[in-house]
Amino acid sequence: MPEHRAVRGNSPRPASARKRMTQALTRYGIAAHADRDAGNSWLQVNIHGHGLPDAGAPVLTAYVYDFRDDTTFVDQPMEHRPGTWRVTIATGGRERVVFYGQRSDPQTATAQCAAFIAGYCSALRTRPLAWPAFLETTDRLRDAANALARLIADTLTTQIDGAAYLILEDDEHGDALWLHSVLDSGGRTLFAFSDGTTLPAVTGDSPFRAAWGQLDPGDPASLELAVHGLRQARAVFDSVPDDLPCDAITDDHSCLLLSTDARPGCWNFGWDFDGDDARRLVRPYSAPRPPLKLRTPAPSPAIRP
Repeated sequence: MPEHRAVRGNSPRPASARKRMTQALTRYGIAAHADRDAGNSWLQVNIHGHGLPDAGAPVLTAYVYDFRDDTTFVDQPMEHRPGTWRVTIATGGRERVVFYGQRSDPQTATAQCAAFIAGYCSALRTRPLAWPAFLETTDRLRDAANALARLIADTLTTQIDGAAYLILEDDEHGDALWLHSVLDSGGRTLFAFSDGTTLPAVTGDSPFRAAWGQLDPGDPASLELAVHGLRQARAVFDSVPDDLPCDAITDDHSCLLLSTDARPGCWNFGWDFDGDDARRLVRPYSAPRPPLKLRTPAPSPAIRP
């Protein structure tokens, strides 16, 4: 099916986000149903069938989020409005985001989102939801997130000598992380991410090159994709040490510790956050924790007979 139709002679009009996504999902045998309300529009996917989902049944909702005016849409082309794909799941009256899309060209962004929806539906259809299965899946996801964080650290320290911190920056809405810089253990900037920059190449004989598969670890977009993957897995990153001498770092920044020369901004993570946050922390490396300073009790006054 063509994705464009001609208007005004030979000038093509981009396809709507709805048309792109329904065509992409059709390749996986998945049907999506459009809905709209109060100027917002979206697509719903019945996880366990092709018809409209029954009331109360789990349902995936896909839409393009326009961060400029805080609205959702699928009825317009992505070329005409800023935004990224998001997917939510609603179960038992609760809804949560399970996919944050990347800023990319509409065709690539839609294909990535459709592949996620297909994989998500397949996982839920092939294995009945049960508490033991949920715990097992959560543990596997946590292990995979830690392994990916270790791959990021090992690759960056191979590319950049002395790399200790990967600094990440929250976007203005707090729902995405962007690459900021790589610092050494003293806070000196070794690499700053900006448009057009590339990381040092990883040679083909390196085991880390093979671990990235079809992605190029020298392309910051590959690293950004991995960081977004960790965020989608609900990973929690360390805070930046307050005394790190880097003026560009603010409270909107977090970090991934890349070597044993790096230290977290908060050692007692599990004390300052709830237990779930502590379990989701990704910290592939860390400097040795300094010993706790115990208070020495004052000597008791001598008692004279």
